[in-house]
Amino acid sequence: MIVEQDSKPSVASPVALAARIGLYVPFLLIARKLVKGNLPTKICATCGRPFEYRKKWRNSWDEVRYCGEKCQRNKPGAPAA
Repeated sequence: MIVEQDSKPSVASPVALAARIGLYVPFLLIARKLVKGNLPTKICATCGRPFEYRKKWRNSWDEVRYCGEKCQRNKPGAPAA
């Protein structure tokens, strides 16, 4: 009995291919579009609560320290001597 195979090879994403062979490739995951539920988080320097990445912070995510304007205005000052 002869079994015919499809002439088109299956197309998989680079992340799927890396996962298939057991590689963890973070640079491929970062390059992909960020989706809700899989966003990076940070801890607010004022209130201590976690906050997630927002689209308006895409160019300055490394410098973001506060969850919002209120926490930025009320940032902890230097201790009085």
